Amino acid sequence: MLIRQATKKDLKQCERLGKIPEFELPSGGYMKAQWLESYLDPDFFMIAEEKDRVIGYFLGEKLIGGVGLLWYIMVHKDFRGKGFGTKLLNEFERRVKKRGIDWIVLYGPALNKKTIRFYEKHGYNKGKTFYEFNKLL
Repeated sequence: MLIRQATKKDLKQCERLGKIPEFELPSGGYMKAQWLESYLDPDFFMIAEEKDRVIGYFLGEKLIGGVGLLWYIMVHKDFRGKGFGTKLLNEFERRVKKRGIDWIVLYGPALNKKTIRFYEKHGYNKGKTFYEFNKLL
């Protein structure tokens, strides 16, 4: 597996990977390639590739105050449970640390127990009192 910077040519494959129930937007639908394009960054949007096929990615951004927000970490269903998610998460952590970030915030699907265990196994603390709210304007 190769982890490399995301490019415009990867966005349609990333869009397809994101069409899973856990990532449906509260307003309906899923992330579009145009939205993903606005996050192309050499440290915060990386692709996991195998044989010229995008099998996963992470997408995040730097926030004010030395905080890194991990929006998404995706792995194609055929490649889950094989360590690819761990490799992507480790790469995200390495890159944000290099950029001076010392705190990572992420969102995980509340009803997906495997995903919750994945983040807890990697040292992330689960919140207890917040719901996500958003409004499309």
